[in-house]
Amino acid sequence: MTTNRNLILLTGATGFIGFRVLVEALKAGYAVRCAIRSSQAIKVILSTPSIRALKPSEHQLYWAFVPDMAVPGAFDAAVKGVKYIIHCASPASNTNVRGSAPTNSDEWQVQTAINSMCWLLQSAYKLNPSTVRRIVFTSSLTAIIPHAYFKGQGGLTGPAFNAESRLPMPSAPFASGSGPHAASKIAALNASESWVRHFRPPFDLVSILPACVWGRHELAGTADELTKGSSGVMIDLLRGQRNDTPICGSFIGIEDVAKAHVLALDRQVSGNQSFILSSDMAWEDTKVIAQRAFPSVFDKGIFSVDGTQKSVGVAIDASKTERVLGLKFQSFEHVVTDVVSQWLELSQARLVSVCAIIALARGSWSEENVSIQLASSFPVVAGHKAKAHGFVT
Repeated sequence: MTTNRNLILLTGATGFIGFRVLVEALKAGYAVRCAIRSSQAIKVILSTPSIRALKPSEHQLYWAFVPDMAVPGAFDAAVKGVKYIIHCASPASNTNVRGSAPTNSDEWQVQTAINSMCWLLQSAYKLNPSTVRRIVFTSSLTAIIPHAYFKGQGGLTGPAFNAESRLPMPSAPFASGSGPHAASKIAALNASESWVRHFRPPFDLVSILPACVWGRHELAGTADELTKGSSGVMIDLLRGQRNDTPICGSFIGIEDVAKAHVLALDRQVSGNQSFILSSDMAWEDTKVIAQRAFPSVFDKGIFSVDGTQKSVGVAIDASKTERVLGLKFQSFEHVVTDVVSQWLELSQARLVSVCAIIALARGSWSEENVSIQLASSFPVVAGHKAKAHGFVT
């Protein structure tokens, strides 16, 4: 297996965060070996505009097949020769550590999160202890803040949560909704840090704790795919949905998340610590920002100011991240504009396809006819050239 003095093993490269980390790492001059589940992932990654623009050579971008991250030895081959590991992936396995079916799907989610993290650490420790210098792990704010706080049930007093805050290991049954997801994040963070304390490996661990992550999702091919992730709540609000359930008013841009992972590899940054990525925002400001950037979208009724979403404030201290990593977080306006512009682009692309199909079915195909149908279906974007962020007329 190829060895490179600045080679990263990256998991989750086909995910929202993992892909942007891949791009950022290549830009920074690292070579990257992506742990993938199938050859289809290679096609997906290589077809993206960002990777095509970077034109990585065969000495800069590698592949390692890891069909199931949550089984013993899953990473044994993938870790050989690497200097760094960035673990962004969420496990996808339908078996537990003994190979039998889990008794509870919630317990499976927690168990596989622990297994994938610990087997990765074990592979690095067993097969590559002299080369691996650092493992950077994508965690979440949900790993250090009780679930109740995100719904406004945690109280407003007390010290701010910081990168050293921790929660006890969860046990079933878990709360409904995102409870199992939060439990898996808590369990994976606690288990990884416990493993490092117990085995004292020659490498160290850095955990990244982002808030809700927003931004352009290059791997989202449709508007529906974009809104399946964290951007869905934002778009629903802009389309007029009313939600009385409060949601935490903390966010971070995807570009900042990717940069933090790569900056954390720097040898000047001490290991065995964590970094919070979070800024405050108010959900209602989403409408103000979008209306200022895309007024015609509201004029045509595609977006509405009638949507409501209550915000919950949680005291979070991310100053250590800015101080140690030198990372100044993107503004809420920048992030909202990025998400909305991509949603409009993807929505327009779908309508272009639909209009072309209609025109062909009617035997009236021409660019002019398609433009007319597009204008009647999505007048805000038809016939206009995108400005700074697209679709501003």
